[in-house]
Amino acid sequence: MTGAALTLQDRDRDRAADRRAFVMAGLACSAGVAAVVTINALSLADEITRSGAAPGLYPYILEGASGAATLMLLPAVLALGAAFPLETGRWRISLAVHLAGLAAFAALHTGLMTGFRSMLWPLLLERPYQGFGSPLETFIYELRKDALTYISFQAVLMLLRALTRARMTITALRREAREGGMIALRCGGREIRLPASEIVSASAAGNYAEIRTQTGSHLARIPLSELETMLAGAGVRPVRLHRSHLAVHAAIREIIPGPDGGAQVRLADGGSLPVSRRYRAGLKTV
Repeated sequence: MTGAALTLQDRDRDRAADRRAFVMAGLACSAGVAAVVTINALSLADEITRSGAAPGLYPYILEGASGAATLMLLPAVLALGAAFPLETGRWRISLAVHLAGLAAFAALHTGLMTGFRSMLWPLLLERPYQGFGSPLETFIYELRKDALTYISFQAVLMLLRALTRARMTITALRREAREGGMIALRCGGREIRLPASEIVSASAAGNYAEIRTQTGSHLARIPLSELETMLAGAGVRPVRLHRSHLAVHAAIREIIPGPDGGAQVRLADGGSLPVSRRYRAGLKTV
């Protein structure tokens, strides 16, 4: 498979992940809006009851109108986040777009909310709706709350986008290991693919793993546990030697017992790795 094909495949996978994240963010944000509206309405009703008055429908119409306006604007807010993500390389443009988007969201939310209340007040409360001040004062008052809402929506979308992309990438790499026997590794700005049968051992190095083959080594950004899963899926039996080391079963040439209950193994590439007491028993089956 060529590098161009791989890039196209990665882009298709990212687009699919972004579509899924968009739907999930819409559901999560809608649930959050419903929860906030319910809590605010019940709290306001309780305050009115404590003052000795009957709340009636007032708190539910008040908060419900705001929530309905927010839900109407939610798809557009998320679409803006999907089109202009705050990521390296374009964050300045995205930030400017989102500042304009926030102002538009606050203005539209205030207008829709006021319109809903003006329509429902005479029908359900039998009196005209009176706002809390001039349109400008209402906008400024709502802007402070709308900023938190807008930022929360974008944060949810960004988080779900990153998680979904990572999950789908891992699934694709595991499938490639299982079906093609290839281990895909990200090394700096490069992506390399190694036949699983060529890997001898691997050692954890912070957030990276140093992966050794018969002909050299590669420092890749992958957890040791994930590499172990991919090797097992590719049909190459990984053997955990230590919390920070593993070797491929076929590459182990000799097990040298140590005085403290641990051991060392000599490998096919001439190197050696320590075996901790915790994993020493597992070597009996090697």
